Amino acid sequence: SYGNERRVLYYEAARRCTGESLYGPGERAAAQWYLHLSLPGARPQRNAFPFGDNGPRYDVHGPVHILLAYARAFRDPLAQGLALEYWRRGIGAHGTPSWLDLLVYDPSVPEKVFTDEPLTRHLDDLDLVTARSSWSDENATAVAFLCGPYQGHRVMQRFSGDLGGAHVHPDTASLQVYSRGEFLLCDPGYEGFKRTD
Repeated sequence: SYGNERRVLYYEAARRCTGESLYGPGERAAAQWYLHLSLPGARPQRNAFPFGDNGPRYDVHGPVHILLAYARAFRDPLAQGLALEYWRRGIGAHGTPSWLDLLVYDPSVPEKVFTDEPLTRHLDDLDLVTARSSWSDENATAVAFLCGPYQGHRVMQRFSGDLGGAHVHPDTASLQVYSRGEFLLCDPGYEGFKRTD
């Protein structure tokens, strides 16, 4: 969420100063990304599969204000519903509502519950596959398998060589399994030196 948060803050500042929206088609699917990487029974200190720098197993840069911004920008009921569900559960950067939530919240965007969303998802840019046994069972089993380039296919098509990992990890072929409130297989977490060769 670090990169998403920085983009959202920049986009929102630009929108307020110029009236122009910089949100692009790549952000339109962000709610799906957040939803399918969420853990069953998400709670403040354990709510997301820890890919990249998400080592503590929860989102330290959002996700409520980020999802609310996407909901407003795209009139996306799923982003609105997921943001408000996280807000009700106290999930956020500090476990409490943020001033950023108020800055981007648009109450005119309808809220959609996510329990009727598909249980599987392939996020094609990263070749990230997720599956779960249920959206409503807090003890459900969920798996996530990352098998694409760590910066995504679109970036790799535009640039040659290693651009540097920044806040992502070279964790291709990472498999994570979460069931009954515990990780059975988990990403090893943050490493100091990120190389892919």
